[in-house]
Amino acid sequence: MVKKTCDNCGDEDQDLTEVFRVYQKIDLNNFDPDMSKVIESTVEPNAEMWCKSCMCIYPNVKSDSN
Repeated sequence: MVKKTCDNCGDEDQDLTEVFRVYQKIDLNNFDPDMSKVIESTVEPNAEMWCKSCMCIYPNVKSDSN
């Protein structure tokens, strides 16, 4: 059996989901750690395979092929 690894954290996981990484820019002029305001988001064009833990922690968009 081929071991699959998460493209984000590198952990071995058999339950991976295809996602697009999202980079977010926050407003540093009015920075509040509890209520950060996202002023811009960029979705990476290349899909990656992520584990559920990374999907919960980091911004991402699920691929339509799931």
